[in-house]
Amino acid sequence: MKTQIIATVLFALVLGKVSAQSQTFKIENISKPEKMLFAVPPTSLYNGVDKDFVKLSVKENLVNLSTHPVIEGYLKAYQNHYPLTISPDIAWVLICQGFANHVNANPEKLRTKLVGFEGKKTLSVKRNATEADLPNLDWEAIFPEFTTQIADFTGKDLISSLTANFTTTTIDSKIVSQITIMESVKEFFIYKVTIRGCGISEVTVEGSTADWEKILTKLDYLAKYDLEWWTSELKPVIQKIIDTKKGKLDKQFWMNIVKYHKLGVYGSMDGIDGWMLKFYPYHSYNQDGVKLLTRSKFKEIKSLNILPKEIVNVPFILEVRNDSGDLTAEYNMEFWAGFMGVKQDPTTYNVKPEIGWAVNRKGEIPLK
Repeated sequence: MKTQIIATVLFALVLGKVSAQSQTFKIENISKPEKMLFAVPPTSLYNGVDKDFVKLSVKENLVNLSTHPVIEGYLKAYQNHYPLTISPDIAWVLICQGFANHVNANPEKLRTKLVGFEGKKTLSVKRNATEADLPNLDWEAIFPEFTTQIADFTGKDLISSLTANFTTTTIDSKIVSQITIMESVKEFFIYKVTIRGCGISEVTVEGSTADWEKILTKLDYLAKYDLEWWTSELKPVIQKIIDTKKGKLDKQFWMNIVKYHKLGVYGSMDGIDGWMLKFYPYHSYNQDGVKLLTRSKFKEIKSLNILPKEIVNVPFILEVRNDSGDLTAEYNMEFWAGFMGVKQDPTTYNVKPEIGWAVNRKGEIPLK
Protein backbone atom coordinates (compact mmCIF):
# COMPACT_ATOMS: atom_id res chain seq x y z
CA MET A 1 0.00 0.00 0.00
CA LYS A 2 2.83 2.37 0.97
CA THR A 3 4.66 1.61 -2.27
CA GLN A 4 1.51 2.28 -4.27
CA ILE A 5 1.02 5.69 -2.59
CA ILE A 6 4.65 6.70 -3.28
CA ALA A 7 4.30 5.66 -6.92
CA THR A 8 1.09 7.69 -7.25
CA VAL A 9 2.72 10.78 -5.72
CA LEU A 10 5.76 10.48 -8.00
CA PHE A 11 3.52 10.12 -11.05
CA ALA A 12 1.56 13.22 -10.01
CA LEU A 13 4.78 15.20 -9.54
CA VAL A 14 6.08 14.18 -12.96
CA LEU A 15 2.73 14.96 -14.59
CA GLY A 16 2.65 18.33 -12.86
CA LYS A 17 6.16 19.15 -14.06
CA VAL A 18 5.30 18.23 -17.66
CA SER A 19 2.08 20.25 -17.48
CA ALA A 20 3.97 23.24 -16.09
CA GLN A 21 6.49 23.03 -18.93
CA SER A 22 3.90 22.68 -21.69
CA GLN A 23 0.88 24.94 -21.26
CA THR A 24 -2.03 25.54 -23.60
CA PHE A 25 -3.83 28.91 -23.60
CA LYS A 26 -7.20 29.81 -25.09
CA ILE A 27 -6.87 32.78 -27.51
CA GLU A 28 -10.12 33.24 -29.46
CA ASN A 29 -13.56 31.69 -29.66
CA ILE A 30 -13.61 30.66 -33.31
CA SER A 31 -15.01 27.73 -35.26
CA LYS A 32 -13.15 24.46 -35.20
CA PRO A 33 -11.09 23.45 -38.25
CA GLU A 34 -12.83 21.21 -40.78
CA LYS A 35 -9.95 19.12 -42.18
CA MET A 36 -6.27 18.44 -41.79
CA LEU A 37 -3.54 19.52 -44.15
CA PHE A 38 -2.14 16.89 -46.52
CA ALA A 39 1.01 15.15 -45.26
CA VAL A 40 3.67 13.41 -47.33
CA PRO A 41 6.51 10.98 -46.58
CA PRO A 42 9.77 12.61 -45.42
CA THR A 43 11.51 11.78 -48.70
CA SER A 44 8.99 13.99 -50.52
CA LEU A 45 9.81 17.08 -48.44
CA TYR A 46 11.50 20.06 -50.07
CA ASN A 47 10.41 19.09 -53.58
CA GLY A 48 11.93 21.38 -56.17
CA VAL A 49 15.12 21.71 -54.16
CA ASP A 50 18.20 19.83 -55.38
CA LYS A 51 18.57 17.02 -52.87
CA ASP A 52 19.76 13.45 -52.44
CA PHE A 53 19.30 12.54 -48.78
CA VAL A 54 21.71 9.89 -47.49
CA LYS A 55 20.38 10.40 -43.95
CA LEU A 56 17.17 11.99 -42.73
CA SER A 57 16.27 12.39 -39.06
CA VAL A 58 12.54 12.82 -39.73
CA LYS A 59 10.58 9.57 -39.85
CA GLU A 60 6.92 10.73 -39.74
CA ASN A 61 4.82 12.07 -42.61
CA LEU A 62 4.80 15.87 -42.60
CA VAL A 63 2.95 18.67 -44.34
CA ASN A 64 5.23 19.87 -47.12
CA LEU A 65 5.53 23.65 -46.96
CA SER A 66 8.73 23.83 -48.99
CA THR A 67 11.38 26.13 -47.51
CA HIS A 68 9.22 27.99 -44.94
CA PRO A 69 7.56 25.42 -42.66
CA VAL A 70 7.49 27.81 -39.65
CA ILE A 71 6.01 31.01 -41.03
CA GLU A 72 3.83 29.23 -43.60
CA GLY A 73 2.77 26.64 -41.04
CA TYR A 74 1.64 29.35 -38.64
CA LEU A 75 -0.07 31.14 -41.53
CA LYS A 76 -1.98 27.94 -42.33
CA ALA A 77 -2.95 27.72 -38.66
CA TYR A 78 -4.25 31.31 -38.78
CA GLN A 79 -6.18 30.76 -42.01
CA ASN A 80 -7.71 27.41 -41.04
CA HIS A 81 -8.34 27.99 -37.32
CA TYR A 82 -5.71 25.43 -36.28
CA PRO A 83 -4.13 25.55 -32.82
CA LEU A 84 -0.36 25.94 -32.96
CA THR A 85 2.69 25.09 -30.86
CA ILE A 86 5.85 27.09 -30.32
CA SER A 87 8.85 25.94 -28.28
CA PRO A 88 12.16 27.40 -27.09
CA ASP A 89 13.91 25.25 -29.70
CA ILE A 90 11.74 26.52 -32.54
CA ALA A 91 12.41 30.11 -31.51
CA TRP A 92 16.12 29.48 -30.95
CA VAL A 93 16.73 27.76 -34.29
CA LEU A 94 15.17 30.78 -36.03
CA ILE A 95 17.39 33.10 -33.98
CA CYS A 96 20.49 31.04 -34.82
CA GLN A 97 19.56 31.15 -38.49
CA GLY A 98 19.20 34.92 -38.23
CA PHE A 99 22.64 35.13 -36.62
CA ALA A 100 24.10 32.94 -39.37
CA ASN A 101 22.58 35.17 -42.05
CA HIS A 102 24.05 38.22 -40.30
CA VAL A 103 27.57 36.75 -40.21
CA ASN A 104 27.37 35.51 -43.79
CA ALA A 105 26.27 38.99 -44.90
CA ASN A 106 29.18 40.64 -43.03
CA PRO A 107 32.00 38.07 -42.81
CA GLU A 108 34.97 40.42 -43.08
CA LYS A 109 33.44 43.01 -40.78
CA LEU A 110 32.93 40.34 -38.10
CA ARG A 111 36.04 38.24 -38.80
CA THR A 112 38.13 39.66 -35.95
CA LYS A 113 35.22 39.19 -33.52
CA LEU A 114 34.96 35.51 -34.43
CA VAL A 115 38.34 34.18 -35.58
CA GLY A 116 41.95 35.28 -35.52
CA PHE A 117 43.08 34.30 -39.01
CA GLU A 118 42.69 35.26 -42.65
CA GLY A 119 41.19 33.05 -45.32
CA LYS A 120 39.67 29.68 -44.49
CA LYS A 121 40.79 26.84 -42.23
CA THR A 122 39.91 23.24 -43.07
CA LEU A 123 38.22 21.26 -40.32
CA SER A 124 38.18 17.48 -40.75
CA VAL A 125 36.31 14.57 -39.23
CA LYS A 126 37.33 11.04 -40.22
CA ARG A 127 35.43 7.78 -40.16
CA ASN A 128 36.13 4.20 -41.25
CA ALA A 129 33.24 3.60 -43.64
CA THR A 130 32.21 3.21 -47.26
CA GLU A 131 29.64 5.13 -49.28
CA ALA A 132 27.20 2.30 -48.62
CA ASP A 133 27.56 3.03 -44.88
CA LEU A 134 26.51 6.69 -45.16
CA PRO A 135 22.89 6.15 -43.99
CA ASN A 136 24.17 4.41 -40.85
CA LEU A 137 27.16 6.64 -40.19
CA ASP A 138 27.27 8.12 -36.67
CA TRP A 139 26.35 11.58 -37.93
CA GLU A 140 25.05 12.51 -34.47
CA ALA A 141 28.64 12.32 -33.21
CA ILE A 142 30.16 14.10 -36.20
CA PHE A 143 28.46 17.48 -35.69
CA PRO A 144 29.79 18.09 -32.15
CA GLU A 145 33.27 17.15 -33.38
CA PHE A 146 33.03 20.02 -35.85
CA THR A 147 31.72 22.51 -33.29
CA THR A 148 34.48 21.49 -30.88
CA GLN A 149 37.05 22.27 -33.57
CA ILE A 150 35.31 25.56 -34.34
CA ALA A 151 35.53 26.44 -30.64
CA ASP A 152 39.32 26.16 -30.85
CA PHE A 153 39.23 29.30 -33.01
CA THR A 154 36.10 31.17 -31.90
CA GLY A 155 36.26 30.31 -28.22
CA LYS A 156 33.90 28.05 -26.30
CA ASP A 157 31.52 30.84 -25.26
CA LEU A 158 30.13 31.34 -28.76
CA ILE A 159 29.52 27.63 -29.24
CA SER A 160 27.95 27.28 -25.81
CA SER A 161 25.68 30.27 -26.37
CA LEU A 162 24.46 29.10 -29.77
CA THR A 163 23.93 25.45 -28.82
CA ALA A 164 20.33 24.59 -27.86
CA ASN A 165 20.10 23.47 -24.22
CA PHE A 166 16.47 23.89 -23.17
CA THR A 167 14.12 21.52 -21.35
CA THR A 168 12.48 20.91 -24.72
CA THR A 169 15.75 20.22 -26.54
CA THR A 170 15.91 16.84 -28.24
CA ILE A 171 18.88 15.14 -29.85
CA ASP A 172 17.67 16.39 -33.22
CA SER A 173 17.08 19.99 -32.16
CA LYS A 174 20.53 20.10 -30.57
CA ILE A 175 22.06 18.76 -33.79
CA VAL A 176 20.18 21.41 -35.77
CA SER A 177 21.69 24.11 -33.57
CA GLN A 178 25.16 22.61 -34.09
CA ILE A 179 24.76 22.53 -37.86
CA THR A 180 23.50 26.11 -37.75
CA ILE A 181 26.67 27.07 -35.88
CA MET A 182 28.62 25.55 -38.77
CA GLU A 183 26.50 27.60 -41.17
CA SER A 184 27.19 30.81 -39.26
CA VAL A 185 30.98 30.51 -39.65
CA LYS A 186 31.20 28.78 -43.04
CA GLU A 187 32.92 31.87 -44.48
CA PHE A 188 35.90 31.05 -42.27
CA PHE A 189 36.02 27.26 -42.50
CA ILE A 190 35.93 24.42 -44.99
CA TYR A 191 34.25 21.32 -43.56
CA LYS A 192 35.47 17.92 -44.64
CA VAL A 193 34.20 14.46 -43.66
CA THR A 194 36.64 11.80 -44.82
CA ILE A 195 35.45 8.22 -45.01
CA ARG A 196 37.98 5.49 -45.45
CA GLY A 197 36.24 2.64 -47.19
CA CYS A 198 39.09 0.30 -46.52
CA GLY A 199 41.45 -0.71 -43.77
CA ILE A 200 42.78 -3.63 -41.80
CA SER A 201 41.10 -4.16 -38.42
CA GLU A 202 43.64 -6.72 -37.27
CA VAL A 203 46.26 -9.05 -38.68
CA THR A 204 47.18 -12.60 -37.70
CA VAL A 205 50.82 -13.46 -38.38
CA GLU A 206 51.24 -17.23 -38.45
CA GLY A 207 54.48 -19.16 -38.08
CA SER A 208 57.39 -18.71 -35.71
CA THR A 209 59.85 -15.83 -35.71
CA ALA A 210 62.44 -18.35 -36.92
CA ASP A 211 60.24 -19.15 -39.93
CA TRP A 212 60.22 -15.53 -41.02
CA GLU A 213 63.95 -15.17 -40.39
CA LYS A 214 64.43 -18.23 -42.59
CA ILE A 215 62.77 -16.30 -45.42
CA LEU A 216 65.46 -13.62 -45.09
CA THR A 217 68.12 -16.31 -45.48
CA LYS A 218 66.38 -17.74 -48.52
CA LEU A 219 66.15 -14.27 -50.08
CA ASP A 220 69.91 -13.88 -49.71
CA TYR A 221 70.31 -17.13 -51.63
CA LEU A 222 67.98 -16.00 -54.44
CA ALA A 223 69.78 -12.69 -54.79
CA LYS A 224 72.72 -14.33 -56.60
CA TYR A 225 70.44 -15.08 -59.56
CA ASP A 226 70.45 -11.42 -60.64
CA LEU A 227 67.59 -10.71 -58.25
CA GLU A 228 69.14 -8.33 -55.76
CA TRP A 229 67.03 -5.52 -57.26
CA TRP A 230 63.99 -7.46 -56.02
CA THR A 231 65.22 -9.08 -52.79
CA SER A 232 66.51 -5.71 -51.55
CA GLU A 233 62.91 -4.43 -51.74
CA LEU A 234 61.44 -7.50 -50.06
CA LYS A 235 63.84 -7.85 -47.13
CA PRO A 236 62.66 -4.67 -45.31
CA VAL A 237 59.08 -5.95 -45.61
CA ILE A 238 59.97 -9.33 -44.12
CA GLN A 239 61.96 -7.60 -41.38
CA LYS A 240 58.91 -5.52 -40.44
CA ILE A 241 56.89 -8.72 -40.12
CA ILE A 242 59.63 -10.18 -37.92
CA ASP A 243 59.50 -7.02 -35.79
CA THR A 244 55.74 -7.51 -35.43
CA LYS A 245 56.27 -11.08 -34.24
CA LYS A 246 58.74 -9.74 -31.69
CA GLY A 247 56.20 -7.30 -30.30
CA LYS A 248 57.30 -4.18 -32.18
CA LEU A 249 53.99 -3.48 -33.91
CA ASP A 250 54.06 -0.73 -36.53
CA LYS A 251 50.38 -0.07 -37.30
CA GLN A 252 51.24 2.31 -40.11
CA PHE A 253 53.15 -0.48 -41.85
CA TRP A 254 50.12 -2.78 -41.79
CA MET A 255 47.78 0.03 -42.86
CA ASN A 256 49.97 0.37 -45.95
CA ILE A 257 49.63 -3.24 -47.05
CA VAL A 258 47.55 -2.41 -50.14
CA LYS A 259 47.07 1.37 -49.98
CA TYR A 260 49.03 4.16 -48.43
CA HIS A 261 47.27 6.17 -45.70
CA LYS A 262 49.07 9.36 -44.73
CA LEU A 263 47.93 12.19 -42.45
CA GLY A 264 44.30 11.28 -42.89
CA VAL A 265 44.60 11.28 -46.69
CA TYR A 266 43.94 7.79 -47.88
CA GLY A 267 45.16 5.96 -50.98
CA SER A 268 43.38 6.62 -54.24
CA MET A 269 40.37 4.39 -54.71
CA ASP A 270 41.38 3.46 -58.27
CA GLY A 271 44.91 2.29 -57.55
CA ILE A 272 46.98 0.02 -55.35
CA ASP A 273 50.28 1.21 -53.99
CA GLY A 274 50.93 -0.76 -50.81
CA TRP A 275 53.96 -2.86 -49.91
CA MET A 276 52.27 -6.08 -51.07
CA LEU A 277 53.26 -5.01 -54.59
CA LYS A 278 56.86 -5.78 -53.69
CA PHE A 279 55.99 -9.49 -53.89
CA TYR A 280 55.38 -9.12 -57.64
CA PRO A 281 58.68 -8.50 -59.49
CA TYR A 282 57.17 -8.78 -62.97
CA HIS A 283 54.17 -7.64 -64.91
CA SER A 284 51.93 -10.29 -66.43
CA TYR A 285 52.46 -11.67 -69.91
CA ASN A 286 51.19 -9.93 -73.01
CA GLN A 287 49.16 -11.70 -75.68
CA ASP A 288 52.30 -12.94 -77.45
CA GLY A 289 53.52 -14.65 -74.29
CA VAL A 290 56.43 -12.24 -73.91
CA LYS A 291 57.15 -10.89 -70.45
CA LEU A 292 56.66 -7.18 -70.00
CA LEU A 293 59.15 -5.01 -68.16
CA THR A 294 60.19 -5.88 -64.64
CA ARG A 295 58.53 -3.94 -61.86
CA SER A 296 61.83 -2.67 -60.47
CA LYS A 297 60.29 0.60 -59.25
CA PHE A 298 57.18 -1.11 -57.83
CA LYS A 299 54.96 1.82 -58.72
CA GLU A 300 51.23 2.10 -58.13
CA ILE A 301 49.09 -0.02 -60.41
CA LYS A 302 45.64 0.84 -61.71
CA SER A 303 44.51 -2.71 -62.49
CA LEU A 304 45.16 -6.10 -60.92
CA ASN A 305 45.28 -7.58 -64.41
CA ILE A 306 48.75 -6.12 -64.88
CA LEU A 307 50.10 -8.57 -62.29
CA PRO A 308 50.91 -12.23 -63.03
CA LYS A 309 48.28 -14.71 -61.89
CA GLU A 310 48.88 -16.23 -58.46
CA ILE A 311 48.78 -19.80 -59.67
CA VAL A 312 51.35 -21.63 -61.81
CA ASN A 313 50.48 -24.12 -64.55
CA VAL A 314 53.14 -26.72 -65.33
CA PRO A 315 52.37 -28.67 -68.51
CA PHE A 316 52.96 -32.39 -68.81
CA ILE A 317 51.83 -35.24 -71.01
CA LEU A 318 49.85 -38.14 -69.61
CA GLU A 319 50.40 -41.41 -71.42
CA VAL A 320 47.93 -44.27 -71.06
CA ARG A 321 49.37 -47.70 -71.99
CA ASN A 322 47.89 -51.20 -71.85
CA ASP A 323 49.45 -54.26 -70.25
CA SER A 324 51.50 -54.84 -73.37
CA GLY A 325 52.96 -51.36 -73.17
CA ASP A 326 51.12 -50.08 -76.20
CA LEU A 327 50.06 -46.42 -76.14
CA THR A 328 46.25 -46.26 -76.07
CA ALA A 329 45.69 -42.59 -75.23
CA GLU A 330 47.61 -39.41 -74.64
CA TYR A 331 46.53 -36.19 -72.94
CA ASN A 332 47.83 -32.69 -72.50
CA MET A 333 47.79 -32.10 -68.76
CA GLU A 334 48.80 -29.43 -66.25
CA PHE A 335 49.86 -29.32 -62.65
CA TRP A 336 48.25 -26.30 -61.03
CA ALA A 337 49.69 -24.90 -57.83
CA GLY A 338 49.41 -21.67 -55.90
CA PHE A 339 46.48 -19.81 -54.41
CA MET A 340 43.12 -21.41 -55.12
CA GLY A 341 40.94 -18.83 -53.39
CA VAL A 342 40.33 -17.15 -50.05
CA LYS A 343 39.06 -18.76 -46.86
CA GLN A 344 37.02 -16.59 -44.49
CA ASP A 345 36.34 -17.36 -40.85
CA PRO A 346 32.55 -17.19 -40.22
CA THR A 347 33.05 -15.79 -36.72
CA THR A 348 35.89 -13.28 -37.06
CA TYR A 349 35.58 -12.68 -40.84
CA ASN A 350 39.36 -13.11 -41.03
CA VAL A 351 40.51 -13.54 -44.63
CA LYS A 352 43.28 -16.02 -45.48
CA PRO A 353 44.46 -16.97 -48.99
CA GLU A 354 44.22 -20.75 -49.42
CA ILE A 355 47.23 -22.57 -50.85
CA GLY A 356 46.37 -25.60 -52.99
CA TRP A 357 47.06 -27.59 -56.10
CA ALA A 358 45.24 -29.47 -58.83
CA VAL A 359 45.84 -31.76 -61.79
CA ASN A 360 44.11 -30.44 -64.89
CA ARG A 361 43.33 -32.38 -68.08
CA LYS A 362 43.37 -30.00 -71.04
CA GLY A 363 42.54 -32.36 -73.87
CA GLU A 364 43.33 -35.61 -75.65
CA ILE A 365 46.22 -35.76 -78.09
CA PRO A 366 45.30 -37.60 -81.32
CA LEU A 367 47.34 -40.79 -81.68
CA LYS A 368 49.54 -41.08 -84.74
